[in-house]
Order: sequence, then structure tokens, then C-alpha cells
Amino acid sequence: MVSLKDSIEKLVSSLIPGASVVDVRPLAPDAKTDERDATAKVSGYGLPLRIRVLGSDGTEKWLVFRTPTANDFGHDRRSDRARDMLLAYDSFSGIPRHIQAKDVGAILTDGRLLSLRDAGELYLLTSYAPGSLYADDLRRIAREGQVTALDVQRCDALAQYLLELHSTKGSRPAAYTRALRDLVGHGEGIFGIIDGYPADVPAAPLERLREIERSCVEWRWLLRGRAERLV
Repeated sequence: MVSLKDSIEKLVSSLIPGASVVDVRPLAPDAKTDERDATAKVSGYGLPLRIRVLGSDGTEKWLVFRTPTANDFGHDRRSDRARDMLLAYDSFSGIPRHIQAKDVGAILTDGRLLSLRDAGELYLLTSYAPGSLYADDLRRIAREGQVTALDVQRCDALAQYLLELHSTKGSRPAAYTRALRDLVGHGEGIFGIIDGYPADVPAAPLERLREIERSCVEWRWLLRGRAERLV
């Protein structure tokens, strides 16, 4: 297992060739760590760390090593925290007189740091399930106006699967609140679907879309607080 201090020193040397880390200490108003052993006691994640670096030319530099902290305000999932880090790296340089992001990456299970500064889009490798898309069945039904016995069987199978999928009860009230919030306001939720309509769709004039939004927001408040429904 690689120590966080060692990983930080290796990262700094890759960013600033010839530089050495003088010390690493928590960056917090109430972080009172003895000057003599501040670097040795650095451990754990979630608290920003201030790094004092000495360049090969003798100049002193300061860096900050940040790791995200989980909370119930949109940071409860690892993907949320990864999003914020990537957004910071991509956007800090475009903000005048703002601190500059030098690197972004992931902490591996053995404590090493994996830089993503040269990465493009992320990728996901999955297993493969043979078959045809259920959406094709729905398009055919809409096109032909006919429902077959097989369509009914597939609908029953889907309903049974959803019943089994949602049979395990959840225990975090904040997760239920988030699910409602994401359903309504997320870019892949109802608001995102509404914004996907062009302005000239006859069945979806702007006033109708506004009414749908208002209704959904009202329903969020009607359902809010009923965390016993969480699955």
C-alpha cells in the first residue's frame, strides 16, 4: 500500500520536474498540526491538503490536493464527485484570476494516483446480452396499431421484472428525496425531456410544456417526505 504522502510526491515530481515536496498539511482554519510532524501525519481523504514545494531553482510554490467528500446534497454517488472534479479541471482555466487546476485523476485501491489530465471521454466495457430492443416492439405497435399475444407476454414479463427489481426496500430518506429531484429537474429527467421538444411540435406548444412542468413540481411536493416508498 502506497502512502498518500508518497503518491503526492510522485505526482508533484511529474508536474514539476526536479521539485521536492517540503511538507503537506491539512488546509483548514482549525487544522492545528505540529510543524515538525505535519507531513508524517497526513492520511485519509476529504480534507484539502496544502503542499509546499521547492523547485530545482530554489523557488517556493504552493499547491492544494483536494479530494471530494460525500454528502446528501448531490454528492452521494461516486459519479457525482467524479463529475465535479472533471468539471473543475475543465473549467477553472476559463475563469479570470481563478486558481488553476494542474491535474485531475483517481486514487487507486493501493493508494497510487492515476492522472486523467490527458484523457478524453471516459469509457465503459460491459457484457453483451443478445436479442432485440423492446423499443422496436413499441414502434411496431404504434405504426401498425396492433397488439399480438407475444406483445402481451413481453409486457407481463417486463412488469414482473420491475416488481422483482423494486422489491428491496431502501433505508436512506435522502436517497428518496434525490430520486424525486432527479426525476423532475435532472437533464435526463422530465425537464430534460421537455427541453428536447423543438418549438414547432403541434402537440407540444410551449404553454402545454410549462403546465406539465408546473404539475410535476407540484407532484414532487406531494410525494416528498414519503421515504417509506424508497426501493
